[in-house]
Amino acid sequence: MSLSSSPSRVEPGSAPRANLPIAALSGLAASGFLCIVTETLPAGLLPQIAYGLRISEAIAGQLVAIYALGSLLAAIPLTSLTQGLPRRGVLVGDDLLLCRRQHP
Repeated sequence: MSLSSSPSRVEPGSAPRANLPIAALSGLAASGFLCIVTETLPAGLLPQIAYGLRISEAIAGQLVAIYALGSLLAAIPLTSLTQGLPRRGVLVGDDLLLCRRQHP
């Protein structure tokens, strides 16, 4: 039996394209990007943070570490609390809260 007679073989370009929810995936990607940026950006800005707060870079690093620890400790309880809620509403609410927190 040759490979060309195999019924499971699909020719390139002949497979039906899946309709992906582009808007939903874009929102999810944007949310992930914002969360990662808000968690990692302060580590790169330690000298500016220290200068702005008039503290040493070591103390600024400790402040960033405390913030990260708070995020870690809040993640599990928040996941448990929002487990029964609709995911889209939680995601939109989280994004709105994040935007509001970043731009008072």
